[in-house]
Amino acid sequence: VGYLVDYLDRMVMSVAVVSIKEEFNLDAAAVGAILSSFFLSYAIMQIPGGWLTDKLGSRRVLIWSIIVWSIFTVFTGFAWSLISLLVIRFLFGLGQGGYPSASQKGIADYFPRDERPKASAYLMSSNYFGMALAPLVAAPMILFMGWRNMFYVIGLLGILLTIAFWVYFKPKDSTA
Repeated sequence: VGYLVDYLDRMVMSVAVVSIKEEFNLDAAAVGAILSSFFLSYAIMQIPGGWLTDKLGSRRVLIWSIIVWSIFTVFTGFAWSLISLLVIRFLFGLGQGGYPSASQKGIADYFPRDERPKASAYLMSSNYFGMALAPLVAAPMILFMGWRNMFYVIGLLGILLTIAFWVYFKPKDSTA
């Protein structure tokens, strides 16, 4: 569920960027920069995310990652310029960048050895379900409530996910 929301959250920008482009009167290069700013910081955060997961544990990194990306999802709805979008999307990518390694470590922490391959398969397939659902969720939301409100609602979904992780995700060997 976490990875599904992770990818849903990440991919709704590809739908919303059409409305954002129109509102801010952006050209194709600016739109590309907005989309790339996320992926740049996401890639940068992969190795530190793994290191943090080793040091702090999967549960802490998962929860903090969801909190950070949810906050910057909400902030996306408050964007007022190209620069603000670039900064917000960059910080959003930093938040999501720790999630993959923490998810894999979470599988090792939470599932018995013989169940880990199946759990990893569910985890990886949820990425693509999130990517497939994003346009189906985002487009009607944008039409109904506008792109800004869509980001507020999706950010709230992340906060609810954080609460669920806090309550239900407690690896056996974790003291977090």
